[in-house]
Amino acid sequence: MIGGFTYTDAPLVNPKNGARLMASALWVQDFEVMERLDVEQGAMKLTVIEFGYGIEVIQDDAVTPFYCADHGVQVNGQNYLNPVNTRIKNEGHVGVFAVTAIASVSASAEVMPGS
Repeated sequence: MIGGFTYTDAPLVNPKNGARLMASALWVQDFEVMERLDVEQGAMKLTVIEFGYGIEVIQDDAVTPFYCADHGVQVNGQNYLNPVNTRIKNEGHVGVFAVTAIASVSASAEVMPGS
């Protein structure tokens, strides 16, 4: 669970609440939950990589939800997460400042086709 809300240019109100609500709903169902709130780029990348490593050690038929209540953007069909304290002003900034969740997870674990 990633929730970002203290953006300098466009603060958000609901992501913290959404991430916490989703985390608590999964905890009740006995999911192991990684909850990160207001993460900057390095911490967000590390969180996504840790999530990928966690996928490696679970059973083949397990469910591994990834939830992000945060700012995001899509460029050329690729979805990016926007960490807090970044200032993406144009498309060229996205690859430098944003985080690609699927690419990071894929690099550290095998992701099922179609997911």
